[in-house]
Amino acid sequence: MKNKSWAVRTHYFKLSAVSLLIGLCSVAYGQSVKLSPEDKAIVEQAKELKKNAATIIDSDWLSKAKANMQTDQAQRLVDELTQSNPVHAQLKQAKEKKKALDGEYSNIIFISYSLGEQTLKEILKQASEDPSSLLVMRGIPDGTKLWEGMRQLQLMATSFNPVPNIILNPTLFKKFNIEHVPTIVKVERSVTPSEPGGDNLVEIARVKGMTDPQWMNGRIDTGQKGDMGVRGPMVEIAEPDLIDVLKARVATIDWEEKKAGALARVWKNQQFYPLPKTTKETVRTIDPTLVVTRDITGVNGEIIAKKGDTYNPLGMLPFDFALMVFDPLDQKQVEIAKHKAEQLLDDPSINQVIYLATQIDRDKGWDFFNDLTDQLDAHVFLLTPDIISRFELRHVPSIVTADDKHFVITELEVSKEILDIPVD
Repeated sequence: MKNKSWAVRTHYFKLSAVSLLIGLCSVAYGQSVKLSPEDKAIVEQAKELKKNAATIIDSDWLSKAKANMQTDQAQRLVDELTQSNPVHAQLKQAKEKKKALDGEYSNIIFISYSLGEQTLKEILKQASEDPSSLLVMRGIPDGTKLWEGMRQLQLMATSFNPVPNIILNPTLFKKFNIEHVPTIVKVERSVTPSEPGGDNLVEIARVKGMTDPQWMNGRIDTGQKGDMGVRGPMVEIAEPDLIDVLKARVATIDWEEKKAGALARVWKNQQFYPLPKTTKETVRTIDPTLVVTRDITGVNGEIIAKKGDTYNPLGMLPFDFALMVFDPLDQKQVEIAKHKAEQLLDDPSINQVIYLATQIDRDKGWDFFNDLTDQLDAHVFLLTPDIISRFELRHVPSIVTADDKHFVITELEVSKEILDIPVD
């Protein structure tokens, strides 16, 4: 067989040797799976959530929410929000402003949809012109779908240029004990490092019933601090705490049922790569030698490899295991695979036998797979196109081993091999 050409950077050569092992890591759980209509619907819902969840969700309180919600499923739901992308060009600008703003804003203005559309627009316009102000909402309107609530807040914010600093952060509502809106809290940062949820924020003063921090800031300039009382009309907060909403929604999901359904569908949707049965025992070799087709130089111009140089990965990384490729739907091949594996392990140069199955009984699914692993007393991996191509596999059962310079592919004749298996 002709040697393969090789004219790439030296670090790739090292990877080439190691890559002989990497392809063996695609187990039944790890390969791509075709989605059923039900799975696709779930995926589409997740995509919709990611598409519409705005960057205005404050990542700080989300970090703390993960710890508070205490379930892996809830954390995955929160992660969906943190991975979201803006749906409007201005939202990207708002996100960048929010990062730059950390440590700069000093006026936190707590608001709610209960203030009414006109009042909210006035507050947003005012905040758009004041980079020291941060607008905070507790959640989304009760009964609203999560992405719809995000969308509503996005549309309000992006109608102003520049986009005002506005986030969802229920933790700040709890930290500062906000029960009615509007409320403005003047803050400064403590010397401790920033922590999730605004734990490093220290309250200097507050005023209730006002939306413009100018009056409060004027009093602070004269030396006043603390609670400056109610200076205007106030309303209750319309939106429930978003963390509580997430907890409630997660609690209604039967995760065990979903997991069981997903497990049941694995084999129905799995892609298999069956090979024809061997009719005649044959032994072939593959020369993995790599040939450099042009000079390869280092950063400083030194010659690392010259044109015409050859390298054999087997000289660098011993192939000290055997691949047993077989079709589990043929019980005779299962018996041959087990018997041959026992023989191979008697060879001191073979440290491990890796079973590669071409297919699994779809109807029996996990029962079939578990029974197969019990018979072989070993885990069974699924054959992949990469392995088929790499070792030029043609028939089953086949064994892949190696000597000092070549891969050796042995195709076993089932009718002959089954006669050699001793009867207990």
